[in-house]
Formats: sequence, C-alpha cells, structure tokens
Amino acid sequence: MDKIKFIDGLFFDYTHERQIGDSDFELVEEYSANIEVELDSPILCQKKRFIIQVSGLEDECHAPSIPDPSANLCGLYDQDFAYKHFDAKEIWKLIESQLGFENNFGFLEEKLEKANTFRVGE
Repeated sequence: MDKIKFIDGLFFDYTHERQIGDSDFELVEEYSANIEVELDSPILCQKKRFIIQVSGLEDECHAPSIPDPSANLCGLYDQDFAYKHFDAKEIWKLIESQLGFENNFGFLEEKLEKANTFRVGE
C-alpha cells in the first residue's frame, strides 16, 4: 500500500471584498495551497517527493493538481515524475485518508505556514 508523508506546505490567502449593492460589500474567501509530500510506493520501490496544489473560492474547492515542473515552484527532485505519472485526485485521496487533510480555507489556513500574501483592498 502506498504511504504518504507531509513534508511542508504554504497557504496563500486571496480573500477580498465583493460589492453586492450600491454601498454593500461581502468578504469572499479565496485561497490556494502548495503541499509538499513524499510518496512511498512499493510498486515504484522508492520514495517520490513533490508538490500538489489545492485551491478554492468560498465553499467551493477546486480539483487538486500536480504542477508542471516548468513552473519552477521549488525545484523538487521528483516533480517531473509526479507530473507525468501520478493522478492528482488519487494522491489527494491518500492525503485525505492518511493525513486527515481537508481542502478548505479554515483547515489549510490553520495547518500550513502562511505565505506573504495580501488581502486585496488592504
């Protein structure tokens, strides 16, 4: 059975105000997260370390993705392999089941280190 290990993560807060009337505004929670994991797979007979990304807007979470290594997020050794060979949804299922992670603003904001982001309008 594949085992997944949490290595590190960054949370990006893009919360902003949306105008809903002439002078009324509401706060919209928008976020993304880069989560560094290590996958230990008996099939591969080795460990692979890479980034998976999740994001969301208010109560809607977007599908996870494994970023293209050309994005040069961090230069991890196995990003190219993960991008070409792993299904992000299957990796996210392992992260949820083995690590208890949730793709939502509150959980990720609390669990991960916050990146130097700013809230729009501040």
